Amino acid sequence: MLRFKSALVAAVLGTALVLPLAQPTLAQGAFVEQVASVAAVVHDVDLTTRQVLLQIGEGEFVTVVAPEEVRNLPQVEVGDTVNLAFYGGIAASLAPAGEAPIVMDTADALIRAEEGQRPSGASLRELTTTVTFDAYDTESGIVTFTGQTGLQRQVVVEDPEMRDFVATLEAGDQVDVTVIEIIALEVTGN
Repeated sequence: MLRFKSALVAAVLGTALVLPLAQPTLAQGAFVEQVASVAAVVHDVDLTTRQVLLQIGEGEFVTVVAPEEVRNLPQVEVGDTVNLAFYGGIAASLAPAGEAPIVMDTADALIRAEEGQRPSGASLRELTTTVTFDAYDTESGIVTFTGQTGLQRQVVVEDPEMRDFVATLEAGDQVDVTVIEIIALEVTGN
């Protein structure tokens, strides 16, 4: 299990620590990240339905269904602690002039505990694409852009650094966007 924990720590903390260092290399752009974690206590495990009842806070319960990829569910017991960590990051930068747009580049990775061990794992998803900037409403913080498939979308930009970057864009600008998401889970004894 020690080997797995090292991989889990490397996946979550390593990415969370390394990615912010890339921020200054953006010629014109912004980087936003979010880190969160929660611990919950197992109150019930139904192996037939794969439902796990977790207590997150005082009197606050949530039921989750463990997917088939969770191969060690029988090792989870009432009273165990489930630790969940999340890291998310978004980098946006003006695409270099004259370069072809990135249609869609994705990378996925999954780490799972070995057979018979307590359930634990981490998933990493990275998506990079080029979008066309359409408009930005400074009052509402809503940015409008068009993806490679021609679908126009609107999102609210909340981060001040990202708002500053979006405010510099002009309609028609090509923007490279990378989204990274890491979710790690570990079940420990009671």
